[in-house]
Amino acid sequence: TKLLDIIRKAATRNGLSTDTASEICRDFERRRVLQTGPHLFLLMEPEAYYTHIFSLLGLSAHGCSTYVSYAVSTVNLVEKPRKGPGWLTVDGKPVNVFGLSRSRMIGYSLLAGPGPYRFELLPTEPSTGGDALTLLRSLLPQTQFERPAHAIKAANLILWPKMFGGRFAFLQID
Repeated sequence: TKLLDIIRKAATRNGLSTDTASEICRDFERRRVLQTGPHLFLLMEPEAYYTHIFSLLGLSAHGCSTYVSYAVSTVNLVEKPRKGPGWLTVDGKPVNVFGLSRSRMIGYSLLAGPGPYRFELLPTEPSTGGDALTLLRSLLPQTQFERPAHAIKAANLILWPKMFGGRFAFLQID
């Protein structure tokens, strides 16, 4: 009951309708599936992308139309050199998601660190990304965020329908 209340409140807070929030809760009661992880990455990061694809395949096979993802946001911006939520690979080259220096990324979790944060998408090598990076910049929110986790969650809400369509009601909680 407590988890269903959390899901309902999160759905409302994320702008989903009351009907959609109720549908998510009904699906969850019928099929208690909560995708835990991957860590809070942008959806196009391969670990996140394939996790969501496989989750959607399983949910679809069981007749579900809602998807609840517990986006673990306690990880650091950098897990190893040029890997983690603070990095994205575009055209095979690393891109610094928030444009932060190495010293500002090391040791900061997605929930902490001095803000504000905004999507900079700075390539580490010239001529990286081209059209793909330009398109991604146009899709991501241009506002500032207090924490990296807030920025990634907001971006994922925008990217979800563009990458996965509208067949599943998507709720990302943490």
